[in-house]
Amino acid sequence: MKPIENKLAYRLDKITRPTTDLIDQAADSVTEDVLLEHSGFTSFVMAEADDDQDEDGFRPATNEEAATLCYSWHTPKGEFDLRKHLPSQVGEWLREQAALMLAAAEAIEAVPDDRDLDRIASMVNVSSAEEAVA
Repeated sequence: MKPIENKLAYRLDKITRPTTDLIDQAADSVTEDVLLEHSGFTSFVMAEADDDQDEDGFRPATNEEAATLCYSWHTPKGEFDLRKHLPSQVGEWLREQAALMLAAAEAIEAVPDDRDLDRIASMVNVSSAEEAVA
């Protein structure tokens, strides 16, 4: 069986990868031991029971789904001394994480985004992924 995919996801990855690389570098420049990562571009998704699907239960992503990119923020686990006031320790750790997120946000917002957003929108809004990559 041919692997299922939305070819638009690969095209969007190619167009967007330089920007996501700069975002990653900006976050890395102001954080330590924190990982900001994107989940990649969606070419297939888990199917609902009534969808056409492959033997593993996946279906091709819609163009709208292919145009969605998710980021995750992974901090080191907080370690807390149970002999001390726990809520204040957790609160302090969260404030530290928030400060890192703010610093990363400022660095990332300075990243240039020179992608042709109108072109991307038109690619996503066509009726099929094949038309989008033509």
